[in-house]
Amino acid sequence: MEPKLAVAVFVLFLAFAACSANHHRDPSVVGYSQEDLALPSSLFRSWSVKHGKLYASPTEKLERYEIFKQNLMHIAETNRKNGSYWLGLNQFADVAHEEFKASYLGLKRALPRAGAPQTRTPTAFRYAAAAAGSLPWSVDWRYKGAVTPVKNQGKCGSCWAFSSVAAVEGINQIVTGKLVSLSEQELVDCDTTLDHGCEGGTMDLAFAYMMGSQGIHAEDDYPYLMEEGYCKEKQGVFDGACSVELDHALTAVGYGSSYGQNYITMKNSWGKNWGEQGYVRIKMGTGKPEGVCGIYTMASYPVKNATRWGA
Repeated sequence: MEPKLAVAVFVLFLAFAACSANHHRDPSVVGYSQEDLALPSSLFRSWSVKHGKLYASPTEKLERYEIFKQNLMHIAETNRKNGSYWLGLNQFADVAHEEFKASYLGLKRALPRAGAPQTRTPTAFRYAAAAAGSLPWSVDWRYKGAVTPVKNQGKCGSCWAFSSVAAVEGINQIVTGKLVSLSEQELVDCDTTLDHGCEGGTMDLAFAYMMGSQGIHAEDDYPYLMEEGYCKEKQGVFDGACSVELDHALTAVGYGSSYGQNYITMKNSWGKNWGEQGYVRIKMGTGKPEGVCGIYTMASYPVKNATRWGA
């Protein structure tokens, strides 16, 4: 029986499985000599240097070496079968099967968190009508500019977020002509009703979250952390009930309109985890002379006269 450890050698993520395969044109996958296989310590050292592996103790290093040897043997045995694919060593070659599954696989059927309502309604999968004869012989959206560079989820079971975001990045480019890298971290942090961050989730629920949130932030605005963080998307244009007895000061930094609601953008001083990354949009044009929360009643601003250098 082939050792289960081999699954950790490398991964090809699909929605229904995780498997290992490298294209046979890569010469490194068939470059292991009999000496390497008989005494792989030298290969382990060079592999460790290539992937920047550092271990906390000699004991851990020995344990990783044993896993490495088992994975290497599986690679050699698989490649000798001369199938349609070839295996090779990558950064996961010292990771055991169960450890790999726990750390890097995150596709899960929707399971609500404790106390969360069941809100998902099943929908039918829709195919666009296309005659078989009209389909191109092959398609590769990478060469059509609809795929962002490969990202790294790290030791976080967030593959569901990466899969969802990659699909939205692609369809956005196909429709608009603009390829924008979007935020997986927003899904990990904020899509938490039925999805579970680094503990797993599903793509259809991620799509529902993005639709309900009227989109998703760019990766530059909400970068990936390889771990769960605080949701920075308490968002919207605020027009709720609040006192006009002033007890806090903010700074107006701009104004705009969103879905027919005019607003003033206010910079707060409670850190980036509050509001919209530290800001709040307050509705204007409500007909109240004092403004929402009384923001017009004590406004002030500085001025600075222009001066010449050296004056």
